[in-house]
Amino acid sequence: MFKKYKKYLIAFIISLTLGYGASYFWDIYHYLPFQKKEIHIFFETHATAPALSQIIEFSKLPKETKKIIGWSRFPNRGQVFDLDEYNTVEIPVVKNQPFANLINLTTTVLDEISETPSAAIVIHASFDKVATSVKPLLSFIPKQRIKAIHLYEDGYGDVLKWNDAVSNETTLFMDTLKQETAELLEPENKNIWLIRNVFGLRYFYPVTYHFLKASQFKNIKRLQSIFTKFNDLNLVETNFYTLAQTLTPEQKKIVFKLSGFDYEKYKNLMLNKKSIMFVTGFHFGFKPYMDAEIKVLSLLKENKLENFKLENPQDYVWFFKPHPAYDEIYKEEVIKKTFPDIIEIPPEVPFEVFILAGLKPTLTAGFSSSLFFSLNKEDILFYAKRPQYNTSPMAMLDDHYLAALSTDGIVSNEQVIFYEHFFEKPSSTPTEQ
Repeated sequence: MFKKYKKYLIAFIISLTLGYGASYFWDIYHYLPFQKKEIHIFFETHATAPALSQIIEFSKLPKETKKIIGWSRFPNRGQVFDLDEYNTVEIPVVKNQPFANLINLTTTVLDEISETPSAAIVIHASFDKVATSVKPLLSFIPKQRIKAIHLYEDGYGDVLKWNDAVSNETTLFMDTLKQETAELLEPENKNIWLIRNVFGLRYFYPVTYHFLKASQFKNIKRLQSIFTKFNDLNLVETNFYTLAQTLTPEQKKIVFKLSGFDYEKYKNLMLNKKSIMFVTGFHFGFKPYMDAEIKVLSLLKENKLENFKLENPQDYVWFFKPHPAYDEIYKEEVIKKTFPDIIEIPPEVPFEVFILAGLKPTLTAGFSSSLFFSLNKEDILFYAKRPQYNTSPMAMLDDHYLAALSTDGIVSNEQVIFYEHFFEKPSSTPTEQ
């Protein structure tokens, strides 16, 4: 039926263009029911997880699809990847320069979308950063051009650690949520976006939410009452074991290249071999914790760590993965000097890429991290509980990862250790300073 009247529709559009101007033409064009070219915008200025998820989605797109990328964890991709071949423009992202990054984002996107006014826009961003990444784009991209918005967790498993203190079920379904979110979308409104407002965004745009283990939410007691009511939520599960099977070899090569993962190197080191990954933490500069971490690794390497002794530890290939916060260089240097046989994983390389590559470590041990949500209980040697650092409201929270990991049976009480027990001498803890 559409094909039959297509020529008349085109004639009608042309007449509108001549009569009312090009802007009216594009207003109508984006509502017409046929496939349009797309421009995908990928942007993340802080966290690793949403950047990795965006890289995975990037890998699935046809080469000819226009793409705009900007990832602080993975900057200057043009130096390691042929952006032109994949029709990609890179946004300059400067570490710890949010205003400069915002300017670079908006100017780059505006230039690119202006060149192709017929293209539909797809935005990829962090669930936690709608106010700083998505809202600025919505302020100048016409609503009718937005085909989709994809939001990814700031850390894998973030939803799994929700509790009543973080998100009260009733606020997610409040009668005023639509109006409240509409007010937040106004350019002059600088109020903070809360979890309910990010979900409220779906009232105005086609939003897809990407969460680890999303298919299990309705079976998890603390989440089921929330997600059984989200009947209209477009929810997609992030599952690295499934992705390891479904991504094509070419797509994996793209993911490895963009995330800085040297597949051949680690395949030669790990394939068909037993391995241990020691994960270090960010301790806000508290030296007792940094020293305790090194002591624990020493005991583990010497097979003297009580309750966690290994059978034939010499048969394992040893790795350590520093926290991606780059101001922990002191600890990295000490570990390299103390343990010259341990292989360092570059801090920016996401742990989950090892699962995608089919190279998951035999055992993983170390400091509180979201990466444990992607592991099974038998994959974990031990988990070091996060202390309550007296540095910021978030840092003073109890270990929000461990609460969920324990409840869901991923980490048992027997697998938990405390770095305070390995201090060299009595020392005040962060909450006492």
